[in-house]
Amino acid sequence: MNKTTTFTKHNPCAENGDINSIREEVLIWLDSGDVGQSSKAIAMHMAGIDAKSTCTPKDPSDFRRCLDMLKACPSIRNISSVVDKVPHYAPYIREWNTMIDLYQSDVAEFGKKAPNLYRFMKRLFTESLFIKGRVLFNCFYMDSNDFEKTTGIKPTLDNLFELNDLGTKAMKKKKQ
Repeated sequence: MNKTTTFTKHNPCAENGDINSIREEVLIWLDSGDVGQSSKAIAMHMAGIDAKSTCTPKDPSDFRRCLDMLKACPSIRNISSVVDKVPHYAPYIREWNTMIDLYQSDVAEFGKKAPNLYRFMKRLFTESLFIKGRVLFNCFYMDSNDFEKTTGIKPTLDNLFELNDLGTKAMKKKKQ
């Protein structure tokens, strides 16, 4: 990607094109070859086609493929409805424009690397897993209810990014 490429920001008030135009654009894009699981999940949802994959973008390259898909499918102007079928996409849709800004500034500064976007996406991934009922503890993802039973701490969005430390302290107290 060259440093002057810009991407259209997500507009939650925009109306999408008609479904037939979206489907046609998606089919042409699918044939392009540069298709990731998350970009495919978004495209299929927007085309009204049931998708087995509900993958969220996991890294900057995956996110770039989502942006490229949206560029190739101009009838898709509002991806907010993805959350209706795939609730754990909510953090990504909410922060989509921030991710675009981070991607563009990282690429301008670091070339093909996007370390700031990657760190931000890791936080979104953690929040996304929480929506799915999972939390990170001691390098493993576990069910939120199991975490609460094990540590006595109820995971919430307020403590989500401190659960590893909180859980470790709680486990040490239990051992004493």
